[in-house]
Amino acid sequence: MAIDWSDVPAWAALALSAGSFGIATWAAVESRKSRKATQDSAEAAKRSAVAAERSHELTEQQYRDSLPPPVKLVVLALKKNRYQLANHGTETATGVTVDRNQLEGLLVLGDEPPENATIRPDCAQAFSLAPDFDHQVPNEVWVTWDGHPEPQAVPLPQ
Repeated sequence: MAIDWSDVPAWAALALSAGSFGIATWAAVESRKSRKATQDSAEAAKRSAVAAERSHELTEQQYRDSLPPPVKLVVLALKKNRYQLANHGTETATGVTVDRNQLEGLLVLGDEPPENATIRPDCAQAFSLAPDFDHQVPNEVWVTWDGHPEPQAVPLPQ
């Protein structure tokens, strides 16, 4: 097909075709840029979600760490050779037992160290320990309770 240079509609069609081609090329380039920006945004959103989840887990852990323990046993001094095993936790401690193997040779004057006792929160159980000629009162007693079968050292006040 030969173009007649005096055919105005053909030249107009050519100009419109060239303009359409230019616009289509520009739209394709912008579409690629937009797709890349969308991908970058999606990746940033994923990173943000992961960071938010980590932050949430850390906040929960800090909250759990700030709570008082369910059972926290401490020994308080009453007077010479008299003590109280107190529960400063938030739950009742059952099966509380002071390991007596460590206390061999000590005199027990009055109340025995707890054995299979129940101590409610902010409550205590009294006991006494006195040295004899060969044995001194230790610096700590070892205590177990239900849910905590491993002995835990609890310092004795001096």
